[in-house]
Amino acid sequence: MRARITFVLLAIAALLVTPRAALAQTGTGTPEDGLGYVLAAFGLAWALFFAYVFYLERKSRQLRRDLDAVRRDAAEHQRRA
Repeated sequence: MRARITFVLLAIAALLVTPRAALAQTGTGTPEDGLGYVLAAFGLAWALFFAYVFYLERKSRQLRRDLDAVRRDAAEHQRRA
């Protein structure tokens, strides 16, 4: 799942950057042409940030479930002893 999200985000970034790369290399562009790059990088940074937060939340939920299971097992073990 994580690899698929990374691939999709990289593909989107490549699609956003590729068409303007020719203008940037020829030097015929205006300073406003760079605004697209800034907005794309800004959007990509936020997308990556939220993807990471989502990933951490999923891991946190799994850890809480595991900890609850360990606590239940420990309580059951104490009752038997």
